[in-house]
Amino acid sequence: MPREGVPQKADRYLLGGRVNILYADEREIIADVRSDQGVIWRCAWAEGNWWCACPARGRCCHLAAVQRVVVRPTEREALNDDQ
Repeated sequence: MPREGVPQKADRYLLGGRVNILYADEREIIADVRSDQGVIWRCAWAEGNWWCACPARGRCCHLAAVQRVVVRPTEREALNDDQ
């Protein structure tokens, strides 16, 4: 069986109700994501940077799951410009 990639795992976490957005405004996003092992990983966007408390290097499935449901202000402006 092929190994599950970051996008597939992020979708599974999101569809499984494992993403909890705790706070979101123009300057900050804070979310918790529950892993397969039941560990809650804190993810956030602040000062223009995304981060996750998990030990993964690079973009992890936790961040990818959060990014599927939030739009940062610069992305929102780009979406509005397209309309």
